[in-house]
Parts: sequence; structure tokens; C-alpha cells
Amino acid sequence: MVTDNHGSIPPRENPLLYWLRESLGATSKRNIAAWGMAGAIAYWLWVVPQQEEEAKRKAIVEEWQNKYKTSPGQYSPAGFKDPAKQQ
Repeated sequence: MVTDNHGSIPPRENPLLYWLRESLGATSKRNIAAWGMAGAIAYWLWVVPQQEEEAKRKAIVEEWQNKYKTSPGQYSPAGFKDPAKQQ
């Protein structure tokens, strides 16, 4: 790659491709494919399990909310007296 005296990018070169090559070492289609594969594996190892865990937690919270709505006295703390029912 030819640069001017200031080290800037020549006007004809694509800045995105320059950034990929210089920052990530993406110099060929094979190298870019390897980065894509690494990203996909990282997604399936970290993001997907986290989403599944979050869905389970949300289901548990909704289940407890529904249980409390149907019979709130059963799930209240021991000794708790509802001020509305005291009158």
C-alpha cells in the first residue's frame, strides 16, 4: 500500500477495507470467514444460553405473580396484617 508523506489513506482506497485490514488483520476472504465463524461460535456459547436463562427467570416471575394474584394471603409473610382488612 502506498501512502503519502503524512501516512494518510490514499484517496482511491476504501476506508472500511483499510480499517479491517489494519485493525483486525483481515487480509483475505479466508481470514474474514474465520472472524465470522469465531463470532458465530461466541454468539452460540454466550448469548444464546443467557437468553434462555433470562426466559426461564421471566417465566418463574410470571408464575409467582399469577400465584399471588389468585391467593395473596397464602404467600404473605407470617404475622403480616393487611391494613385494609383491619377496619
